[in-house]
Amino acid sequence: MPDDRRPLLLRTNENELVKTAVCDFLKDVGCLDATRVRLLNCPEDEDYVHANYVSTPTCSRRFICTQAPMEKTCRDFWVMCIQDRVEFIVMLCNFFEKGARKCFPYFPNQGSLQFDDITVTYMGSTMVSVLLVSCLLYKFPDVGIYSTNMKFVARIKTKHLHWVDWPDRGVPPADTAIIQVLNIIKSTQTPIVVHCSAGVGRTGSL
Repeated sequence: MPDDRRPLLLRTNENELVKTAVCDFLKDVGCLDATRVRLLNCPEDEDYVHANYVSTPTCSRRFICTQAPMEKTCRDFWVMCIQDRVEFIVMLCNFFEKGARKCFPYFPNQGSLQFDDITVTYMGSTMVSVLLVSCLLYKFPDVGIYSTNMKFVARIKTKHLHWVDWPDRGVPPADTAIIQVLNIIKSTQTPIVVHCSAGVGRTGSL
């Protein structure tokens, strides 16, 4: 019986294939073209970031599910947050797990970090159960290069929720952490960024 299924992941541009290979944490976990986040106001072959919009019954872009930032993709990650005015980021992995790097430190725990023309500044944090909730301010040039509706916005505050005890390929301890996460993030009207290491297991579970 012939298999009439078509691949969900479509790549028609050779240059985009190259960037995809470089920027994906896992080479066999790609993004659906129909729902992937595209970096705005840049050449088509440079608009790739490993992230997809995920809908709910009431919102077509409620979540952005993505992989953990890599050293070479940190700026792309923050550009993505800028163009969607992201107010909440949920991190479900740790920087190292079982001795392996799972996430590049894309935000500071004191002072500021610079990613080319984007500055991310730490403004304080508190522990809520197993969640380290940090307040971050990210700033960028007021020149409208990211999207036309962002040109007058030069800084955005975001809350970063780091779930510190959810093991890779495992389940977290049974507690109220998931309820606390949802209660914190439910008020926002902009997409909520969620990531683990590959952006599939823990991210999809949440």
